[in-house]
Amino acid sequence: MTPPACRRIVWAALALACPASALAAEPEIRSFAVTVDGRPAGTFTMTARPGPDGTETVEMAADIRVRILAVKYTYELKSTEVWKGATLVSLDASCNDDGKRKQARAANRAGVLTSTGWREPARRDAPSQVAVVDVDDGSESAARAEPHPASRVAVGGKAVEARRYKIKGSAIDAEWWFDADGCPVRQEMTSDGHKVVLTLTAVARK
Repeated sequence: MTPPACRRIVWAALALACPASALAAEPEIRSFAVTVDGRPAGTFTMTARPGPDGTETVEMAADIRVRILAVKYTYELKSTEVWKGATLVSLDASCNDDGKRKQARAANRAGVLTSTGWREPARRDAPSQVAVVDVDDGSESAARAEPHPASRVAVGGKAVEARRYKIKGSAIDAEWWFDADGCPVRQEMTSDGHKVVLTLTAVARK
């Protein structure tokens, strides 16, 4: 498994949150478990804080450690996204990509998604072209967001009806699920023949 492929795995294990309309006034903490080929590979937590000015701030922390045969890979992320509606007000992130230190900054990008899978694509009824901002380096690339029939997924031991999208571009190849409130509940992808799954395990309020 090459480092770029491993990094794409991490996209399936980054920060996720709900739109402002779905968040209560108090901060919300979401916890996710990451598996690679069915084996535990790391954890991810996010804290979403709605602001009095209509913004929402999402702080992200990822700790991913993959070992397949003789290959070891480590990824750590600390990232903060600030949104107002469909505009990414700011992105400030730093990561350890298997020993390579990287930083990402972005500001005032309207109508974009981030590689974290934080927001649901705006078009739910037909395929659409979207711009995706990479939280590793702040670069922006084009992708196709294709809605698929809703399906039931396991969330905290319960089956939840969720909308599903295929997000595919030169820098991302993933599937994202969102519940009725627009909150991400699951991601899946395959990288170098390895299946990666992100599962929501707990939601807590501060």
